[in-house]
Amino acid sequence: MLDYTGKYSHPGYGEFNVTNKNDSLFANFKLKKLYLKHVHYDIFEPFEVTKTGIDTSETGPLRFNFITNDGGEISLVRIKVEGALDHPIEFKHSPNIVDVDKAILEKYVGDYELAGTTIKVYIKNETKLYLFVQGQPEYELLATDKHKFSFKTLEGFKVEFVESDDGSITEVLLIQPNGTFKASRK
Repeated sequence: MLDYTGKYSHPGYGEFNVTNKNDSLFANFKLKKLYLKHVHYDIFEPFEVTKTGIDTSETGPLRFNFITNDGGEISLVRIKVEGALDHPIEFKHSPNIVDVDKAILEKYVGDYELAGTTIKVYIKNETKLYLFVQGQPEYELLATDKHKFSFKTLEGFKVEFVESDDGSITEVLLIQPNGTFKASRK
């Protein structure tokens, strides 16, 4: 259920957040909250949450259709909010970002090697973690969970730092649409 959580936005229709509470999904808009009841696959039916609860006895045609990218991550949700349009509106997904203490970020800093290529991980501006590979731009990493980061500018690309039994970071997994690659700390 956590894969669905995060912010969804559209330039013309605004944004909303999807949250998970007690293994249930909720779409949180400025003026209303909807319970998302699973229909099948990645499709959910919304029901308004009121002061008296959630009434799921009356169903309607509205559905939230979550779409995945090539990496298998939720990249957007399609909702047919405009009856006059023959297509649904697409709201782009941004995963929830978590704050990571600078002391934890410093554990990730260093050089990692992948098939003879050096991958540098470093901190800029005291709180932002970056990854750099020779011949490519530097990439800002956004923390999404413990030891897990998404690339700020590349959809479907993530890194996961591997912690050893003694608490040190020994490897980084580069997760891309074409596979997962392991780089070892130099």
